[in-house]
Amino acid sequence: MAMAEQELSAFFNAVTQLFGSQEAVLSAEDWLHELIETDGLPTSTREWRLFTANASARLASRVNASSLSTEFTMA
Repeated sequence: MAMAEQELSAFFNAVTQLFGSQEAVLSAEDWLHELIETDGLPTSTREWRLFTANASARLASRVNASSLSTEFTMA
């Protein structure tokens, strides 16, 4: 579990710095959703990073959708 805590904490802090606390909370929820969906706990850092990569992809989708929405309302 120490690997999970370390990976989620690093991801959460990075998202907070880059996109703010609201996105960090949503991204942490995405990360935890990935954990819930798995059949067992990963045993390597590489496997934990896969959760982070998947949650990052969801973050990118949200941020892109948000920026497109902002572009349309400003035009």
